[in-house]
Amino acid sequence: MKLLEKGWIDLRARFRRLRGASRPSRLLLRLDDLDAPGPLPATDLNVEAWQTQLVELYTWAGVLPTVLVGRVGNPLVSSLIRFCHRLEAPTTLRTAGSGLSLRAAEGLVDDGLDSLWIRMAGAASHEQLCEEPLAVTHDAVRAILRARADRKVPLKVGIEAVFRLESARELPGIFREAKELGVDRVRVLPPWVGPAWDSRQSVMVDLLALERPPFHITPPTVLAGLREMEDGQPGSPRHGGRCPVGGQLEVMTDRSVRSCPFHPGAVAASSSFDQLSQQLAAHHDRIRRCDRVCHHPDLMP
Repeated sequence: MKLLEKGWIDLRARFRRLRGASRPSRLLLRLDDLDAPGPLPATDLNVEAWQTQLVELYTWAGVLPTVLVGRVGNPLVSSLIRFCHRLEAPTTLRTAGSGLSLRAAEGLVDDGLDSLWIRMAGAASHEQLCEEPLAVTHDAVRAILRARADRKVPLKVGIEAVFRLESARELPGIFREAKELGVDRVRVLPPWVGPAWDSRQSVMVDLLALERPPFHITPPTVLAGLREMEDGQPGSPRHGGRCPVGGQLEVMTDRSVRSCPFHPGAVAASSSFDQLSQQLAAHHDRIRRCDRVCHHPDLMP
């Protein structure tokens, strides 16, 4: 049944693309305000509404890798992971450590999650809100690694740490601790909007650059961009090339979609496929003409 459902969605999506609709490379579902770039629209969407939205987007674009951003305690998280797994969409969860007990970790594994990022210190905005003690992150990591071992599944587990000037010197040590815990990979989480840096900024980034792949997977372009972030501005100045943001679609809590939070153009969920393509084309044109490039993982391809 699962293959038949996916096959039907892929067939209809192929037909839509033949009619000229562009295809994104990834969907991102923002389920609550965890690490959101700003206030989210008020919503009372239930699981069925989210599932309907997903089917509509998969029908338009094909079954895509899907990233969910939300807290483990949010009931939508588990339900939508199961739904994406049923349709064979590779599924990643970005979450915080709070609430990730052994029982919750086992639930995520059983739901069919493919990849997990645990945020070490989060931010609802550039003011750096929603911090958690390091011990909470450690406990969450131990829980998910134990669940992975017990279930014998190839779940990838990573830690992402917010880059802040006052704590950046600690990040290499935190990464080493993560490796000792058994985490597969780590990455730096840039702030959505640049704070006021000082001369120590480049020195801290140089320290991070000493950590090498395949364990530390922050792209060199992101580390370079951290050096150039400006107070009150998203990302860093773009030196040629195109912003990669247009390759993904973010689904908001009111079922509207967008590719970049810093440019107007969220498209109502009630739009037809043709309207969706046209309105997103205008949104993406603004992104292409933007003179900045953002480095937050929610905006990276």
